[in-house]
Amino acid sequence: MKQNLINVDVLGDVIGAELPNKLRFAPIAEVDTKLESVAGDTIVRLKYAYIGDAETVAEGEQIPLADMKNSKQEVVIGKAGKGTSLTDEDVKRMGEGVINEAKNQITLAIKNKIDTDCYNALTTTKVVVDNSKSAISYGSIVDARGKFDEEDDEPSVLFISPSQKTAIM
Repeated sequence: MKQNLINVDVLGDVIGAELPNKLRFAPIAEVDTKLESVAGDTIVRLKYAYIGDAETVAEGEQIPLADMKNSKQEVVIGKAGKGTSLTDEDVKRMGEGVINEAKNQITLAIKNKIDTDCYNALTTTKVVVDNSKSAISYGSIVDARGKFDEEDDEPSVLFISPSQKTAIM
């Protein structure tokens, strides 16, 4: 006999709260949690162009102004989901653990879908890849940052193989 053993609103809130922290691309992707449209709708977002580098200004001179230019970008809202079903017999036999596992599996399924979509979006982005065979090190990271003439407070993103993560920790 099937019954509603899980409050899907509560479970959805729990998954929604945990999910952003589990996404691999969350630190470099904009996560908009305020969408009010429905899947399939097309929304228009403003996309701003860079105003250019700052210029040297002499004492008492006026700071040059630049017009902010924008273009419109159409975005189709998508919907992703995954579900599972549990019977009252499942819960009686396996206890609360089966409900937690269902939550974990649903969270993982949605996380993987979002991460895959983000990765696929990167395929249309210019990415510099270093195919050298040398091991990553602190020195190689400093050298790479130097190539971009970035100041220490400039944000940057470095993607490395998980097998090399311990080499820089």
